[in-house]
Amino acid sequence: MPKVAAIKVSTPVIVETAVRVFGSAVKVQLIKHYMTSPGTSAEAAAALGVATRSVYNNTIELVEAGVVIEEPADDKRMRICRVDSARVDELLGALREFAIGEKSS
Repeated sequence: MPKVAAIKVSTPVIVETAVRVFGSAVKVQLIKHYMTSPGTSAEAAAALGVATRSVYNNTIELVEAGVVIEEPADDKRMRICRVDSARVDELLGALREFAIGEKSS
């Protein structure tokens, strides 16, 4: 298990959120998938070849971060996931500005 280093300076919450969202290959693949193919987490799991439980858990984290929006499907037991591209841009911009001091245009 990797060691976690304690950082003594504060990091803005939006930057911490961006790191959680973009710091995981599974989450980045899910964002890409839901951006091009809105659908259920089961469909995403099948398309990406990832365990359904892993996709479900990571999708919940993306929803909590505001990156993925869930909407009712025709089958009310299922939810359609799509990406909020404005939120993705916001998080990427905050990370870029914090890390390298460059504002988005």
